Amino acid sequence: MSALGLRPNAILACTPATDLTDKDGYGVVVSSVSGVPTATISASATTKISGIILQGANTTPACSCVVAVAGYHGTLRVKLGGTVSTGDYIQQNTDGTFVTDAGSGSRVLVGVAFESGVSGDLIEASYFGPCPLS
Repeated sequence: MSALGLRPNAILACTPATDLTDKDGYGVVVSSVSGVPTATISASATTKISGIILQGANTTPACSCVVAVAGYHGTLRVKLGGTVSTGDYIQQNTDGTFVTDAGSGSRVLVGVAFESGVSGDLIEASYFGPCPLS
């Protein structure tokens, strides 16, 4: 933190609600549990995520996972739930992964793909935060 107590980037240390060890690149909802930020994998394509896991962690021993939240500068890796091409807008999927923007209907855009990939891949993308559309 800077002398003013402000973060130089939008990164938050969170307690994982479940084992998030292998969940780098997944979208999460951050909530407060007893005043502690807690990350849970998103289970909705239409409920806005709070951020994307940069580094997962386990619940035992008690560790913190690292989450990029809206306002994060630079690019990060996102986990794909379908085929995505470079330049595609990406939207939330129902399991914390990301897919190509459907172009219509209720959905939440979160960024732009900087690489192509298929389901299960971690690709580089921008993250501009959740943008609900219908």
